[in-house]
Amino acid sequence: TAGQTYTWTGPGFNSSAQNPTIVNATAGMSGTYNFSVNLGGCFASGSTNVTVNPLPVPVANSNSPFCAGNPLNLTGSAATTYTWNGPNSFASNLQNPSIPIAQANAQGTYTFMVTDGNNCTNSVTTVVVISANPALVVNNPTVCENQTINLTATAGGATYAWVGPLGFTSAAQNPS
Repeated sequence: TAGQTYTWTGPGFNSSAQNPTIVNATAGMSGTYNFSVNLGGCFASGSTNVTVNPLPVPVANSNSPFCAGNPLNLTGSAATTYTWNGPNSFASNLQNPSIPIAQANAQGTYTFMVTDGNNCTNSVTTVVVISANPALVVNNPTVCENQTINLTATAGGATYAWVGPLGFTSAAQNPS
């Protein structure tokens, strides 16, 4: 009503609003908040204790990078509840979920959200890299005895390993 004045004081805070709001609260704002009201020379005062709980600090990891066809193992730090979201509508409420046979389309950004015992929520992301396996095309030569066997592979790989009968091995892409 007209004629009333208000005074709020607290940890690093002063306000003359009747119902002040403090945006972006931090744990350092926890403490006792005192208030007083003046109505035509009559005073009333009181106090309230405010607790600002710190946000949990989630940590998310994976076994990335790896090649398609292997398991994707996501690991998250401890909390009360968990939510994972990622590519291809991936969702899980487990702390440490996995995709047993992950393909290249499962790569991307995964978001890990945790809620702690104070019902405070925070999230973090981790990027998963899954390499596609090379597409392998190998010839199937037929030769006569005493002729050269020419083996060829087109895969665009970085390394090659051939193993065959009688202890044959080669690291060449196209051995003879």
